[in-house]
Amino acid sequence: MKDKKLILRVAIKLMTAVAVGVIVYVLFSGLFSNQGTEREIVHIDVSAIKPGETRLFNAFNKKLLILHRNSAMINMLDSDNSKLLKDVSTDDLADNLNKKYRSFLPKYFVAYAYDPFYGCEIKLSADVFIPVCIDLKYDLSGRVYRSSRAEENLIVPRHDVEIDMENRMIISIYNN
Repeated sequence: MKDKKLILRVAIKLMTAVAVGVIVYVLFSGLFSNQGTEREIVHIDVSAIKPGETRLFNAFNKKLLILHRNSAMINMLDSDNSKLLKDVSTDDLADNLNKKYRSFLPKYFVAYAYDPFYGCEIKLSADVFIPVCIDLKYDLSGRVYRSSRAEENLIVPRHDVEIDMENRMIISIYNN
């Protein structure tokens, strides 16, 4: 009889310890998970992108557009054209981006290669971005012009940019 009670007490203590372990695991995995910070590293050789040109790349099954701005494009953005652009307060840019250029570096602009209004692919044409399926215009920082029907700027993904010693731009795109 004593052996049965002892076995029962040990079994209950083991089950309690397992239950506490499961609860602690669930709590800590929720607190310290990196959900939403998953990222894909996209290595881009900027020497292949000439000033004034764009290239398309894939990141998380989305097309990513990189513009290598030339000095004339940067000067265009430096001039005050705010009266031509819509005031879009929904712009969700990272805090460390330069707001005027909507990028880390004035020379490079990174955005998803589709129009957020209609979902059409965008292309660079005469110093503006235009969707291929509709008559909308975005400036060289992806901001929508007042004359356009669109209500949103081009989407700049959450990312980090570094230029290594081999002149490659390394972009870390975050999937969130």
